Amino acid sequence: MKMNINFVRECIANGMSDDEIEDAILEAEVAMEEDRQRYGDDYEDPRSTREKEICDRLDMGRNDAGEWLGFM
Repeated sequence: MKMNINFVRECIANGMSDDEIEDAILEAEVAMEEDRQRYGDDYEDPRSTREKEICDRLDMGRNDAGEWLGFM
């Protein structure tokens, strides 16, 4: 994972030492890997953005017009 440079700058501004910054980066990388293993990766989902939006609406019980469909 490439850490955002703003994150490193923020760490420096907060007075963190090099070791503390390295620890924070490592913790973030470990957490992201655990999330990827647990929930999968967005790139693994072959659906288009439109298909994802439609499925999300249907999961919420609404159609494309936003009308309530009730529980399905």
